[in-house]
Amino acid sequence: MSPLRLWILLFALVVAACNPKDKATQLQEKALQGDAQAAFELGEMHASGVGVKQNNTEAVRWYRIAAEKGNSKAQSLIGTAYHRGIGLEVDDVQATQWLLKAADQTDPLAQFQLGDGFELGWAGQKDNAEAYKWYLLSASQGYTKANKKVTSIENIINKTQRIDGQTRASEFRAARVKKENEANDTLIKSAEKGDPEAQYKLGAAYSFGNGLPKNDIKSVEWLTRAAQQGQSEAQFELGLHYLNGEGVESSEIEAYQWWSIAADKGHIRAQASLDNLQKKISPEQKSQASEKAKAFSPVLETK
Repeated sequence: MSPLRLWILLFALVVAACNPKDKATQLQEKALQGDAQAAFELGEMHASGVGVKQNNTEAVRWYRIAAEKGNSKAQSLIGTAYHRGIGLEVDDVQATQWLLKAADQTDPLAQFQLGDGFELGWAGQKDNAEAYKWYLLSASQGYTKANKKVTSIENIINKTQRIDGQTRASEFRAARVKKENEANDTLIKSAEKGDPEAQYKLGAAYSFGNGLPKNDIKSVEWLTRAAQQGQSEAQFELGLHYLNGEGVESSEIEAYQWWSIAADKGHIRAQASLDNLQKKISPEQKSQASEKAKAFSPVLETK
């Protein structure tokens, strides 16, 4: 991700946070409609007390909604909440189940927590080889605390446990790669059949190099197909590609157009990016982009 792209994303989040109460209302509407990311962000707001009264019980409620829809960060935090008794009664069986779900999606915090759980015995029977496995996996993603634990546990385990732990970590990675490849095959097939959600996810995967080789040209191709069908996340991401000239010729008019379309559907980050961009473009550019946005009408692909 280019520095400019990262800055725009951060700016959008900051602007959206300037009116946290309004943001909470919008997020709740989206969460109740099944948006897992919105539910997770609501949980974060209640956990931190930003824009709403700090309430761990309420935070956990929204985290659970996101977790049940597969959000790995929410799964990790629910697991942590069960283990530490934050907004919930302590229940290490539930904690372990949620942490395993998150760790399977390679969440580094969950993997670290499982390492601690198997080292100390709260995630099941004490198993230093299993603890070492999870610490290694977490550390390989740059989780600082895990790096320290890898060093410390290596001083207390024997050679057999070390080899066992390393083998288990390698097997986990191999299984994860196989699962990702299968998931990508399914995603590509769904996208090719015209599913706008699949097209957006595929475009995002190519954009960030998540499970697929980074390819901005392919990213723009799939994001465009999803955006033209009315997928607002794709519209927002497509605007970023046009602004930064990633996989497509740079065009502030195209960026403004797609952000306008997404913002009209309540996309918070698109609105924030739009507010920033309109300060930089000429009245003529704004008029041209606005006309294109008004003329837009989603067209579903024939399956």
